[in-house]
Amino acid sequence: MTISVTLTVTPSAPAPGAVVTATYAVTGNNPGAGQTIGFSGSVTLGGVTYPGSTGALSLPGTPAAAVSYATPACPGLTFQNTAGNPAVFTATVPATGLTAGPANVSGSASVGGTQYPASATITLPAGSGPSCYFGVWDQGSAYPGTSWAGVQKFSAAPVRSATYYLA
Repeated sequence: MTISVTLTVTPSAPAPGAVVTATYAVTGNNPGAGQTIGFSGSVTLGGVTYPGSTGALSLPGTPAAAVSYATPACPGLTFQNTAGNPAVFTATVPATGLTAGPANVSGSASVGGTQYPASATITLPAGSGPSCYFGVWDQGSAYPGTSWAGVQKFSAAPVRSATYYLA
């Protein structure tokens, strides 16, 4: 049977501070069914012949292959395994330091010693970032108006507040 691994990430567009959950799913790793073999006459097992006219032997099935999961990776997020389910990982979206937009969450699962890669896309938020508070004292300028350019000098900065000190 064909084995496949998928990785699902929810929510797909989290806000800063949200908890993101990455969950692996493995399909096709099914145990093999046991078999019953019928016979008539005699049967030889392990070099020993057993007489009999009819009978049946039950053969055991095969177990599902062992599965393990790699910790998912995504720029800006740090995933950790959750207690109780080895296929589930969580990460908290930081408020700062993220590159906003689509990002790839990648990982893999090992099934019977064979690696199966899996990935999902998440849309990371811009984050609020720290505020920039500062004061400007421009002794050569008049009171703020058409001639004062102090705040304009900082127009490229993430300004939240500007104060003019008149001496």
